[in-house]
Amino acid sequence: MKQEARSVFMHLKPAFISAIFALVLTSLAFSDTPSRDDNAILNVESRLDTSRSYVPGNIIELAVIATGRSYLDLSLQPPVHPHARLLEIQPFPINQNEEGLFQNQWIVLYQIGRSGSLVLEGGSIVLSAEPKSEAKILPEISFNAAPIGKDPIGDSPESWVDEASSNGFLDFFGIVALVAIGITVYLNFHYFSSRRIKRMPERSETSVQAIACQLQEGLEKGDFKPEVLERFLLDYQSKCSDRLVALIEATLYSRKLPIDELTRHLKKEFTE
Repeated sequence: MKQEARSVFMHLKPAFISAIFALVLTSLAFSDTPSRDDNAILNVESRLDTSRSYVPGNIIELAVIATGRSYLDLSLQPPVHPHARLLEIQPFPINQNEEGLFQNQWIVLYQIGRSGSLVLEGGSIVLSAEPKSEAKILPEISFNAAPIGKDPIGDSPESWVDEASSNGFLDFFGIVALVAIGITVYLNFHYFSSRRIKRMPERSETSVQAIACQLQEGLEKGDFKPEVLERFLLDYQSKCSDRLVALIEATLYSRKLPIDELTRHLKKEFTE
């Protein structure tokens, strides 16, 4: 009997070993594969400072945080509103909180387009590796934007008609005062400009000829002053021919001085 039992055991021993090995491999495979609960997003939250007073044009920051048990690469579909223009989504590295849970965090920037009550809605978070997986819907965020210069409660329009009527007289007198100041400044400027023009001496043809003669004599003697020649060109260029202007500029700014030709043209155009 013992021999028969031993014989049966020896025949069944490889089968037992194979079965045990298969069970071990199966348990290892299941232990390495994260469960559906481990891949689940435990919690999502949105944070916006609703205690602040916002007006159109302000930039607002919406913080979105998703928490899970394992390291998950998540994608954010930000909430929207027709009058809150999406500017930028700033993702942060995944980190662990004090409880050992993994957190994905984003800062979403919007610019407010109008006053009134605004609701950011339609946001969601999904696994980046499985875009078609069940999305986690973000809670709605509502806040108020006041008209510029006001801080009303609710989304009633800014009341400016009564203020405009009460301040109508002040605005009218302010405009009149500005117009009067402008007219006074213009008249004073015109008066002093006229006096200055009258005081300016008129250059006669005789003075032009006299200066041209002085320049001619200086050029012939070789002791002319460049600043006098330059001043002559600035004051009387309209009376000079193109050739004379070119000769004066060459004398002032080039190394080769056309003294003789310049002297002849001065004499021809002004002293003869």
